[in-house]
Amino acid sequence: MRAKSWHGATKSSTQRGYGYAWQKARAEYLQEHPYCVFCLRDAGITATTVPEIILACARRGIPAPLAQVVDHRIPHRGDPVLFWDRKLWQGLCAPHHNGEKQQIEKGGRVSPRIGLDGFPIEADAPERGDGG
Repeated sequence: MRAKSWHGATKSSTQRGYGYAWQKARAEYLQEHPYCVFCLRDAGITATTVPEIILACARRGIPAPLAQVVDHRIPHRGDPVLFWDRKLWQGLCAPHHNGEKQQIEKGGRVSPRIGLDGFPIEADAPERGDGG
């Protein structure tokens, strides 16, 4: 028998913890961390500050990959301590959050990653470009 989901079919997003306090914290986090970490990883960008990321993207001729979602790197499954631990948050774009991240959490096979240049990324390939 399949275990019940932690969020249940009848709970609203506010009841699951995604109310006003979350929306405010989410907005603050995305202001401080505006880029999708998976997109940066796929582009081989290791820069960590906003100006460095903008320059690295400009050198590669790609747009800076904006995050729209604050993702919990460790699924919180309703645990408020994990839910509010900002060290466990990461910014993701909607396609990465709804695709690769969901596959990872479900333990399924992840499709080959495609870089911002449109080419597949080899799992053992060295970082592209100047690394920053």
